[in-house]
Amino acid sequence: MREDRRIKILIVGVPKSGTTILVHRVAGGFPGCHAITGGEPQTVDNSDKTHFVQKFTYMEEKNRGEGAMHEHLARSAYDRKIWIARDPRDIAVSDLLFRWFRGHKKNPRGYRAFISLLSRKESDPGSVAFHELFRHFGHILEPLTNEQLVERERRSYLSVSSFVAGFDDDWFMFKYEDMIAGLYSDLNRFLGFDVALDASVLEVQEQVVRRRASGDWRDWFTTEDVEMFKPVYDPYLRQVGYDPEDWCLNPNQEIDPHYSSEYVKSLPAKLLKQSGGGRKNRILRLLGRA
Repeated sequence: MREDRRIKILIVGVPKSGTTILVHRVAGGFPGCHAITGGEPQTVDNSDKTHFVQKFTYMEEKNRGEGAMHEHLARSAYDRKIWIARDPRDIAVSDLLFRWFRGHKKNPRGYRAFISLLSRKESDPGSVAFHELFRHFGHILEPLTNEQLVERERRSYLSVSSFVAGFDDDWFMFKYEDMIAGLYSDLNRFLGFDVALDASVLEVQEQVVRRRASGDWRDWFTTEDVEMFKPVYDPYLRQVGYDPEDWCLNPNQEIDPHYSSEYVKSLPAKLLKQSGGGRKNRILRLLGRA
């Protein structure tokens, strides 16, 4: 891609799919290119920007879903568009742990119950089904029922699948797992330049990264979870190129507390330390759960 013309690149993915890491690596690969991680699709106007990479987290419940994205794309032309896909089962594990970043402040009773259940899961992964943990939310006083949880996930991925189904040749499907493995050659060809693997992100964003890995769900899910979530995730797994028949769990499951309960407990202090005062809300918005 030529440096003498303005470039505009869009990156979209669901929360916890790696959009924040990717936007900085793509922007870092083109001289004078800026990474833009804030704003909403309905209000962002990039017509007066120079070189930039804009990222949005796709969240139907936050009005950042299919309708909002189509509206934005109708008035904002991009040279390249990238959808970053991640195994929804791994996304579920990451979401489960990061959603308690405000600790006990919003729901102290629920927080204590969650940590107790999580500790049991760590000691004996098969003793607690993943969905028993996944039902708990920091901002909801009572856990969801199993039916409510399944419906929440089903509706979310129906929307995502509908959006992805409408992609044309202007879109490139990039997998989180390829990003973690450093497999950028196809993406580089699509972009017309090489991404910057050493590009930095905001310190607070780096601090709250749990672990850059894939396949965690195999240690977290039980056979009961497979039965519950397979009908929910299979259509999207198939659509974005994962093996929908691969639901094999690790025979000797292990969950490292460093990446689970200790991580959950460390989040409030990390965010408070790194954000500070008036920057707190802005940084949490920039994180976009991505």
